[in-house]
Amino acid sequence: PRETMKTLFPDGEDGTSIINGQVFHVKKDEYNQYISLDNTDKIFREVVLEFENYEIAGFSRYAWFHESYAKFSLYTFERKFQAEPTFFDTIQQKVKNIILNGFPEKTAALLLGITIGNTDMMTNEMKWEFKNASLTHILVVSGSNITFIIMILGFFLKYIPIRRIMKYILIFGFLGVYGSLVGWDIPVIRATVMGIIIYFGITNGWKINSIALLFGIAVILSFFSPLSLLYDASFGLSFGATIGIILLNQPIHDFLQKFFKFSWISTLMSVTLAATMGSLGSMIYFFGSISILGIFANILIAGLMSILLFLATIYIVMSFMLPDIILYFIGLPVYFLGEIIFVVSGFFGKFSLVEIPEQTKIPLSIILYFMGFLYLLHTQEQKILMYQTNHQN
Repeated sequence: PRETMKTLFPDGEDGTSIINGQVFHVKKDEYNQYISLDNTDKIFREVVLEFENYEIAGFSRYAWFHESYAKFSLYTFERKFQAEPTFFDTIQQKVKNIILNGFPEKTAALLLGITIGNTDMMTNEMKWEFKNASLTHILVVSGSNITFIIMILGFFLKYIPIRRIMKYILIFGFLGVYGSLVGWDIPVIRATVMGIIIYFGITNGWKINSIALLFGIAVILSFFSPLSLLYDASFGLSFGATIGIILLNQPIHDFLQKFFKFSWISTLMSVTLAATMGSLGSMIYFFGSISILGIFANILIAGLMSILLFLATIYIVMSFMLPDIILYFIGLPVYFLGEIIFVVSGFFGKFSLVEIPEQTKIPLSIILYFMGFLYLLHTQEQKILMYQTNHQN
């Protein structure tokens, strides 16, 4: 759809387009009916149909609610002029240039998605393979990026003799800059708020109920954007995967430990399975399809993603200080890890998704949500009983 829109609506002389603010004029005819003088009413309908092709339930209505088409008044659409690049736009462009200058185009497209959530360079074929392999989540900024930032900064600041409040300011300030750089999408907001509260709690010896915290963030986000609950895929997938990891990771890990000698294998598999099971209802509701073999693809690359994100970040930072010859050797493992991911996505991407019949899509997702809710109540009840027993003893 992006390519189609660029063809249908190229940038005008003043830099505007349908994406960032095309003007639509209408007036009344002799029969007192509203008409479009330049045929833009039909053009606008084509835009609506293009957004419908994203195959996300109700996305066109949600996009309209968030002014994704254009800001409008009663009879006319208001022109939005192309704004000057912001400070964060400049930084993001600098990161793009560093990655594009250091890696082949295909690898650069992957790294841009992993580090700053930019998928503009991903070809349709690459996106299709990642979608069929259930790997599209690695192309967006999510909890893993935020956790990585907190862990790295927390590790280095531990050895710097400064007051704790200054460490908080540095870490939380950097998270704010990073969120502004990549965009405050729901997964970023959720991961940032949870990361800040959990880090603050751990360093102060607090006991935090992750489920209560997660639901609190969900309630606040839904208050500001209530349609997210029904029409925002990232909302359902992000919160579903997180709930799955919180509730199911440990039981699955304990079960797998009976079959695998090495704990790290059980950990990689349990986290992947837990996240997949937690987000299954949202995948069916929003996309109407699931990838059975995608679980194996995610298990294969799970251990590589943290290493790749770490090395890519080191490469970007070191590019400001080191000559190209040294950067070349730093970039080699990044390139090879990227190639492994492409091999995995290319293999599993050849298998078709399992399509869910339209008439069973919503009922099935509701059943999965309800089962998850019952399991959540059960686990919380068990914790309460255990706490009461320990308290009495």
